[in-house]
Amino acid sequence: MARRALTAGSLAAALSLALVGCSNGEETSPDPAAPPPADQTVEEAPTSDPAEEGEPVTVPDVIGLDGRDAEDALDEAGITEFEYRSVDPEDDIIVAPGNWVVDETDPEAGTEITAEDTVTLQVSKLEESTEPSS
Repeated sequence: MARRALTAGSLAAALSLALVGCSNGEETSPDPAAPPPADQTVEEAPTSDPAEEGEPVTVPDVIGLDGRDAEDALDEAGITEFEYRSVDPEDDIIVAPGNWVVDETDPEAGTEITAEDTVTLQVSKLEESTEPSS
C-alpha cells in the first residue's frame, strides 16, 4: 500500500513538472483590466439611451403586453424606472412579470416624461386580464 501511495505521489509530481515545463513564461490570457496595446484602437459604442442624455422620452403603449414584453418596450423607449401594481389587492406579489398582463399605465401612453419619472404598470394575471383577447 505504501508503494501505491508513492506511485500516485510521484505521478502527481511528474504531472506538475510537465505542466510547468509547458509554460514559456509568457502570460497566455490578457489581463482584462490592462489597457489595450498602443497600436490597437478601442471604439466605444454610442449610447442610444435618450434618458441618459436628459432628453424627454415618450411612454410607449404597452397595454395588453405581458410584463416581460412591457419591460422590453419601456427599455427600448429609454425608460428604466417602472413599477408593477396588481389590480387585485389580494394578489399583489409579482414574481414573474411574464405571467401578468398590463391593463393600464400611469402616465398614459404617449405622455412625455423625464428619466427621473417612474411608470406604473397596473397588471393582472394573464387569465384574469380585463383586456379583450384578439
